[in-house]
Amino acid sequence: MTEITSARESRNQGQVQVQVQGQDQALSAAVKETPIPWVKLSTALGVRFCAAANTVLILPFMYKMVSEFDIVKNPKDISFYAGLLLASISFCQTLFVVHWGRLSDRIGRRPVLLMGLLGDTITIILFGFSKNFWWALATRSLNGICVGNSPVSKSVIAEIADSTNRTRMMAMQSMGSNVGNALGAVIGGTFSNPVDKYPQIFGNSVLFKTYPYLLPCLISGGISLACFVIGFFKFEETLDKSHRVTPTTSRSSNQTNGVNESSRLLRSEEENTNVVTQQNKDITILLSTFPKIPSTWDWVLVDTVILWVLLIILLAIQITGIVFTATGFNVIASNVAPSRAHLGLMNSVQHGVLSFSKI
Repeated sequence: MTEITSARESRNQGQVQVQVQGQDQALSAAVKETPIPWVKLSTALGVRFCAAANTVLILPFMYKMVSEFDIVKNPKDISFYAGLLLASISFCQTLFVVHWGRLSDRIGRRPVLLMGLLGDTITIILFGFSKNFWWALATRSLNGICVGNSPVSKSVIAEIADSTNRTRMMAMQSMGSNVGNALGAVIGGTFSNPVDKYPQIFGNSVLFKTYPYLLPCLISGGISLACFVIGFFKFEETLDKSHRVTPTTSRSSNQTNGVNESSRLLRSEEENTNVVTQQNKDITILLSTFPKIPSTWDWVLVDTVILWVLLIILLAIQITGIVFTATGFNVIASNVAPSRAHLGLMNSVQHGVLSFSKI
């Protein structure tokens, strides 16, 4: 009898194990990661890489470059003008980053990314021809305007990713920036003043002797141009036309939704009691006395309270010097976005705060 009972228990345990294994297999199959669209992702990563590389490209030779400008009268002036030159890219990026994001919400991600890459190529090469401080400052500032489109790549990732691969892809865009920071400094330090460093190759070059910092800018510009060519032929638009917005249509939609919702509530209340109807009328009259938000900005402020709270927290953490996990914030921003059409603006505001903190 005991043997029969033991055999039944063993058989039951085996059935339970089979069921558990089957459930585990079904669960693993259900959460299987979606394949990453590398063609679209490569362009987004290229934008992040080029923006980071061009930001740190001048660090190895910036002090020596500024010291050769006529504007420097004594060694004490070098640090001041070098600081202006370094901050100019972040300053201009802060001013235009929101406009790039808003523009991508209107015309799409693809043209914004391609315009930024092309402008990045031109401005970084022009910077290599700098012979005075004001030319260097102007081209550096223009480069900051062009690389201000880098947060649009976050919107692209949010649109091509799903719940199974979004975190991994967001981490990759952070990795692209880190690789750009590392290689940009290496390029700037290795290939600046090539006539003195590599006389056997560039010793007879009049061009690089006249412009000793042109070669690293040409290399960086070549990388940006390669990303532009790849994006032009391979990258497809990720924002559908049906999801694009303009200030006018967004305001009209918000106002229409507000009117419809108010009408529905009023009808519901009127069916209950006349007292509530009168209260609603009084409330409507009271609300009409409040000042109206300017029409240029009311479409921006709709449904962004959560975003601004997150941005304030992010700025506080950045100022106090605590390391913030950018990947986690990007995932949160993509999840709380009121619509796909506002992702460009949201990511741009976040990046603008980070750029401002660098200044």
